[in-house]
Amino acid sequence: MSSQVGRRESMDANYFQKITRRSHASILRQFKKTMAIFAWFKIGFVCLFLLEALFLMWFFVFFAQSSLFAIFLGVIFLTVFTYLVLFFYFQTKKPEQLQKLKDRFMQSCRQMSNLPKEAAEHHLLLAQAALKLVGELQNFEEKYYQAPSGLYFLSSLFSKIGIFLHQEDVFLLKEELLFGAIDEHVSQIRMTPTDLEVHASLAHAFVLLSRLYADAHSRSHSGLSKSLEAKMEKKFEIACLRAVEELKILNDYAPNDPWVHAQLAQCYQTLDMPNEEAAEYEVLLKLSPNDKEVLFHLGKLYFALGQNAKGLRIYEDLKKMSYKKAEDLIALYGTGRSLDLCEDSN
Repeated sequence: MSSQVGRRESMDANYFQKITRRSHASILRQFKKTMAIFAWFKIGFVCLFLLEALFLMWFFVFFAQSSLFAIFLGVIFLTVFTYLVLFFYFQTKKPEQLQKLKDRFMQSCRQMSNLPKEAAEHHLLLAQAALKLVGELQNFEEKYYQAPSGLYFLSSLFSKIGIFLHQEDVFLLKEELLFGAIDEHVSQIRMTPTDLEVHASLAHAFVLLSRLYADAHSRSHSGLSKSLEAKMEKKFEIACLRAVEELKILNDYAPNDPWVHAQLAQCYQTLDMPNEEAAEYEVLLKLSPNDKEVLFHLGKLYFALGQNAKGLRIYEDLKKMSYKKAEDLIALYGTGRSLDLCEDSN
């Protein structure tokens, strides 16, 4: 009986992946229409401001003392006021529209699944569909506008235009989809609390969410509004900590799984927690004593933490293994916390 259920779920997963491609294409078309509205809003006012600036210079030269100049200044102030009103309206409306877009996508996938809501993989399939769409949106704004054939030297310009016009829209849709995936994972876990595959997938979703916040915050040309940037760091920390919690659950059930400890180390690195990261690499080293990459990363952490004696021992081990990065490791000697006192004294 269980084998029949397993075959059914496997068949549904394969079938589901094929038919959700249509949903992906449909939602991307709707998303492009939504983006076009906001893009034309930005482009229209940029052109209007440039036109008014040209007229302002012309009026200043020929009609500086005329009442027409004062009237035109009033028109400029009215344009600025209109832009600000519409800008704040769109800033409020945009997240709502993208949330509705995400809800339509999830509902479409739910209808396409031939598994009932009570089935073990129902919510996991929906979550994976959302994560797959997030992957398709990677660098979507940079590729949205293509330079005409023969004018490849303009590719960078077209990419920057796409970033300026659409990066915030793509970011918000990715965030909504990741929230949707997380909600589906939570619903699944309530039904199957000890399913390690679901916990691993949920941890992956939180890691993707943290990377979304980190990437958006780190880009100098993020294109995000100041209100979003102000919340970015806090959201990033919360997403990382949630990922860590899920991975700790996996560690409780599968303490000897190298993948779990590698993911925990990556999360701790993202959170700038080197002591905890080093502890995970120490566990990884016990599980894979001859893994040169694990040794190298652990040595880097020891030197960064000022634990030079441990770092030197790892350097000697890597030298014996003829590891090509051994010299790169010893170059980090003395660059860690052991020099903090020197910095404080200056």
